This record gives sequence, C-alpha cells and structure tokens, in this order.
Amino acid sequence: MKKLIFSKFLIDSFQFFLMISITATLIVWIIQAVNYLDFVTEDGHNFKVYILYAILNFPKIFSRLLPFIFFISLFYTLIKYENKNELIIYWINGIKKISFINNIVYFSFIYLIFQILLTSYFVPKFQDQARSYIRNSNVDFFPSLIKEKKFIDTVSDLTIFIGKKKKNYLENIYLKDSTKLDQIQIIIAKNGLIKKKNSFKKLLLANVTFNV
Repeated sequence: MKKLIFSKFLIDSFQFFLMISITATLIVWIIQAVNYLDFVTEDGHNFKVYILYAILNFPKIFSRLLPFIFFISLFYTLIKYENKNELIIYWINGIKKISFINNIVYFSFIYLIFQILLTSYFVPKFQDQARSYIRNSNVDFFPSLIKEKKFIDTVSDLTIFIGKKKKNYLENIYLKDSTKLDQIQIIIAKNGLIKKKNSFKKLLLANVTFNV
C-alpha cells in the first residue's frame, strides 16, 4: 500500500515534469532557432546547416532548463496534494514524514544521475556535431552581402552598392575595386544577375561602364 501511494506521487511529479520541460524547451528552442537565422542571412550558410545546427542544440537547452523544472515539479505536486488534502492519506497509512522525504531524495538522486549523464556525454557530443556542420559548411558569402541602397565594404578593397534587388536580379550596380596597388577601378552596370555555377554564385553584369 505504501509503495502504491509513493508511486502515485512520483508518477504525478514525473508527468508534470515531462510536460513542462518539453513545453519550456520548445519555446526557448524556437526563440534560439530564430536567432540562428543569422547563419543564413549574415554568414551565408545554407538552410540545411541551419536546421541541423538548430536541432542539435535542443539537448543543450533541455539540459539547462531541467534543474529549475525539476524543483518546480516537486513543489507544484506537493502544493497540489496539500490543497486537496491528499497528504493526509500518507499520514493515515502510517507513513512518517522522514520516510516521505527520503523517497523524494531518492527520486532526486536518480534525476541527478540523469542530469550528469546528459550534460557530460550527450550535450557535448551533440554540440560537437553541430559545430562540425558549421566548420564543414560550404559558405557562400556573396548573396548575403548584397543589400539594397547600402554601401557594402565587408570584402577588403571592394565596395558594392546596389540600387534595387529582387531575388537574384539587380539594378543600378556600383563596384569600386581597389585590389590593385595605386589603381582604383570603378564599374557601373545598369543590370546584374546572381547565377549559380558549380556550387558557387557569380555576379553577371550587363550594360557596363568602366572608369579607372
């Protein structure tokens, strides 16, 4: 009888713990995933790398939230039992408070082992895998550099200005090339097109004027 009573308490605590941990982790993960969009918009990584990186960061977020959620789960279950006078059942059945506390400590110890295993083995493994996708990614910075009506000088000795951009079609293009010593070349084009060739993207210009 005593084991059944303790089992109900642990099951109720675990169910609440599981529901809240997954819900909270998903909310934080979605917010983080939005921040990871910089890998695509700023760094030029493709969406496959972004999705894999975001998914592999899920265990890290999960492990960081678990300690707080675990104690909240125990506290919530105890308060619920107290409000519904369900704790009286424990005392009526001759269960001592010290025995009740010992079972909670035992339950906490099992959680502690799980937390250590998660943070010391699984999280580093997933994080290393996530970083490997970034390291091995074929980054193409060029499309992410181009922005409408802004002078872009991220690339050394090269300044780019685009009057209008619509997907891969560009208008009113200005390029200032200072790669050659003591010589500046200015390229002005009315139209341009970003075209992919052999896994790389190139800028094709039309109606071009050169000034040195």
